[in-house]
Amino acid sequence: MEGEQLFYRLLDRPQAETFVLSDEKRVLEGPAFASKVLQAAAGLAALGLRPGERVAIRVKNSVETILAAFAASRAGAVFAVLGSELKRPVLEKVLRDCSPSVLVCSLGDETAIQAARQVPSLRSLVTVGGRRGESTPWEELEDHQGEAPEPGRIDLDLGALFYTSGSTGAPKGVMLSHRNLSFTTWSISRYLRLGPEDRILSTLPLSFDYGFFQVPTALRAGGRVHLEKAFFPGPILREIEEMGITGFPLVPTMLALVFKMKDPAAFELSGLRFVTNTAQTLPAAAIRKFRSLWPHVAVYSMYGLTECTRTLYLEPSEIDAHPDSVGRAIPGTRVWIERPDGSEASPGEEGELVVRGSHVMMGYYGDLEATSRRLRMRDPFGPPDLLTGDLFLADEEGRLYFRGRKDDLIKVEGRKVYPLEVERPALSHPAVLEACAVGVPDPIQGSRLKLYLVVRPDMQVEPREIQAFLRDYLEEAKVPREVVFRESLPRTGSGKVDRRALAMEDPS
Repeated sequence: MEGEQLFYRLLDRPQAETFVLSDEKRVLEGPAFASKVLQAAAGLAALGLRPGERVAIRVKNSVETILAAFAASRAGAVFAVLGSELKRPVLEKVLRDCSPSVLVCSLGDETAIQAARQVPSLRSLVTVGGRRGESTPWEELEDHQGEAPEPGRIDLDLGALFYTSGSTGAPKGVMLSHRNLSFTTWSISRYLRLGPEDRILSTLPLSFDYGFFQVPTALRAGGRVHLEKAFFPGPILREIEEMGITGFPLVPTMLALVFKMKDPAAFELSGLRFVTNTAQTLPAAAIRKFRSLWPHVAVYSMYGLTECTRTLYLEPSEIDAHPDSVGRAIPGTRVWIERPDGSEASPGEEGELVVRGSHVMMGYYGDLEATSRRLRMRDPFGPPDLLTGDLFLADEEGRLYFRGRKDDLIKVEGRKVYPLEVERPALSHPAVLEACAVGVPDPIQGSRLKLYLVVRPDMQVEPREIQAFLRDYLEEAKVPREVVFRESLPRTGSGKVDRRALAMEDPS
């Protein structure tokens, strides 16, 4: 129904009564959460915020971040949660791009406050934690006594902007309508089988769609969400035990840190029902290690991208037999693999993944050219197809397997090499925790393979041992000519390994 397709209408569902949102400082139960959203929405309207305008939010993982997003939505505005890791030049570019009327940031966020001065569209600065100069304290908005008028939005109106990590260039604003937001919330809640008994702990940045959607999916189910600002394996595993957490979203980096611990099995995690992974493929070796430690925990291996949030998931019952797969289309959507000529690929044949569904973005904010490259109107009477730029193949049963990004293709000695071809076998070595293969310039070959690794601190291994190990899996041309050990790998704001930054480190 139309009302349910508006994102903020999640607050009207009966399940919202049992929803609980918390962080390290405060806890808000369902009715109090809804009340604060309505008061803050009225406060934003009193500042002069009009339907359709943008509200930028830069407050690291907190109850206030979520309140601000829902309040902006209830006021008829478009919310954009921005990463706290963005440096001032990038932040200024993003703010100029989305032209917010209101910026909500922490009182001590000098970067955001200085950047705000360079944004002509900005009329109001709202600070969490007190007043700063002419700013409005967020706390005043939460206690506003007026009433927010109905904003007059429909489900096809723009509801949110999520900025891509920018690992392949400047961040782009992905436009999600109210329908996009609502549909994605429904689909994820359904396949994760979320209910009022679920308690989610999330350390993922709320500026990252994977992190943000932990909240509305739990709200839809009437569950609980606890937000933490950072992941430290020991304290977080202890919280999972002590708080009775049933669901934990993670990325491969987190598991690598867990596996570095002296005795992760000391944490029983008896109440944990499931973990999820998306953004980067969870290596099969990591899945097997996790399953050996906590066999009672269901593992949802997933695939998604900001342009449609979530796309594929593998049923946990299939994870042991098919750990390299990221599954099938999420409920209510369709996916397929295309050959370069646009025809549908056969099982076992590599091609580009194409996505159709109510979760597919409206486009990139203010960038028609980039939008036209990703959205294809093949059917004049239907929705657009999303061209993901990611290469997959399918097996006979329809399970999908990620092969690599088109942009990541490396040509070495005339052969095509996708980084994942090298990284997967490297990660099966008992000493290796993380791996990233990149192509770097070579004066003779044009490019050569370089492999960056994070290895277990309690195991000694030499580069030549890794190369010898890889020769059992790869043809000689695909064995990296250089293996480099690092204590950690650079990350984008969404937690992915920053492949571009590693490739640029090479002085060649």
